[in-house]
Amino acid sequence: MINEIKEITQLGGQVVIVLLFLYYLNKKDIINKKTYEEFNVMINNHLHVSNGVINRNSHALQQIAVNLKELSLMFKKNSKRRG
Repeated sequence: MINEIKEITQLGGQVVIVLLFLYYLNKKDIINKKTYEEFNVMINNHLHVSNGVINRNSHALQQIAVNLKELSLMFKKNSKRRG
């Protein structure tokens, strides 16, 4: 019994170091998880905004295509009148 107590007291420093290391790993995992979640939120926000911009640009390009077609038809009409 006395030998066991001596062994436990001799291991005390090592046990404390192991417990502190496990505590550190736990905190590190919590911080990494929080950072990962914040990064995902940021990326999702940027993707959402980017998709909105792409949709607005697509709509604008469609309008330009329609207007260019109408302008082209107007030029054709005017050239036939003059020609």
